[in-house]
Amino acid sequence: MPRPGLSALLVTLIITLLLLGGCTLTSHKPLQVPTTKNAQSNLQWQSHQAQMEAFTQWRLVGKIGIRTDHESSSAHINWQQQQQQFRINLSGPFGQGAAELSGTFESVLLKIAGQEDLQTTNPEAVLLEQTGWDIPINTLLHWIKGIPSPDQDASFQLDAQGRLSRLTQAQWQLEYPSYRQLESLWLPKKIQLVRGQVKLTLVIKDWHYSSDNS
Repeated sequence: MPRPGLSALLVTLIITLLLLGGCTLTSHKPLQVPTTKNAQSNLQWQSHQAQMEAFTQWRLVGKIGIRTDHESSSAHINWQQQQQQFRINLSGPFGQGAAELSGTFESVLLKIAGQEDLQTTNPEAVLLEQTGWDIPINTLLHWIKGIPSPDQDASFQLDAQGRLSRLTQAQWQLEYPSYRQLESLWLPKKIQLVRGQVKLTLVIKDWHYSSDNS
């Protein structure tokens, strides 16, 4: 049965995804392989990817849920991004168990109602301690906009409009069943992420430009 409010599992997974890949030094250029053979879709993808990479100041509102063999939990999410600075507010039903994550992908401050604040400049170590996953930083920032992280190998499929429909990266399987339009941009409306027995679903109700986004 789902637990009311926020679970430690959900907060930990949010940190996990924030700290996925991006700041690792690699000895090779990551291989980004689209499996779509349609030339028009591939051209549309190149344009869409460039738009998403330039979209660096935004806010989203939605709901996030996690399910494993042993637990399920959900939370409302409000995420504001300004270049490399982020602030993510999570809250359970009726505002229970509020949590806030803020900082950059090199330094994260975690505040949970009723607990001591946690700040770290070594997020990979916290991630390893909390989850046992030894993985680098920054992939969700790309995934949430519907593009692969440029710093890791990936394979993906495109839809007829040249947007991601499926993505495999960092041992996660992602599906993008729907998008919504924000002016000239097409942004994910729903994202499903699966790794082993962990399934994460993000439903985005609204995307907004930040006030100073050009």
